Amino acid sequence: MIKINTKYTRLNPSPTSLKLIEQYKELHSKNVFKGISLIKHIKPIGDQIKKYKCKTLLDYGSGKGLLYSKNYSYMDSILDKPIQEYWGLESHQCYDPGHPEHSKYPTDKYDIVISIDVIEHVPEEDLTWFIKEILSLSKEVVYINVACYPALKIFKDGTNVHVSIFEPKAWFDFIIKIWKKDFQHLTIFLVTAHQEMVFTPLLIKKKGKKK
Repeated sequence: MIKINTKYTRLNPSPTSLKLIEQYKELHSKNVFKGISLIKHIKPIGDQIKKYKCKTLLDYGSGKGLLYSKNYSYMDSILDKPIQEYWGLESHQCYDPGHPEHSKYPTDKYDIVISIDVIEHVPEEDLTWFIKEILSLSKEVVYINVACYPALKIFKDGTNVHVSIFEPKAWFDFIIKIWKKDFQHLTIFLVTAHQEMVFTPLLIKKKGKKK
């Protein structure tokens, strides 16, 4: 079970979170966190963009946002153009506090907010405000992918960079508690990833809509 914790906020994060941000910045300087985990989600995110007629997108925790750049073609990516053009968006923003180019905090709301392989990097005591921040920036849809297993990367002290590892049900129960309180106008797609690269999608449907 993931505990609800209202003690901390984005402007007043936990001491653990402040320490981790500095370590993530250091890892960013070593050319990691390119944002290529997004490759596995191009089609399902594109399907939701089309279904909900989304024109604006925020990638919360985008890393370096490689797929949005001129270097969009990476590995076996299906892209033949930058991903925002592939999805037919009118505007987008990448946000990642660990990467200077994308460190400006978003001030608008977006039709869809995505967060891929991000929330497992957030300490448990900060997860409540972190999820609320993501949901508060969306007008319509939120697409979250979370890894439920240890990462290959570690910090200097040997700590795994996935600092919050929980079972899919724990993530679902936690997010739906937050959704029920203030965000029932949103539809949330929660995709949990397992070590075998099996993806389990869970749907939290906006209030008043039929499945």
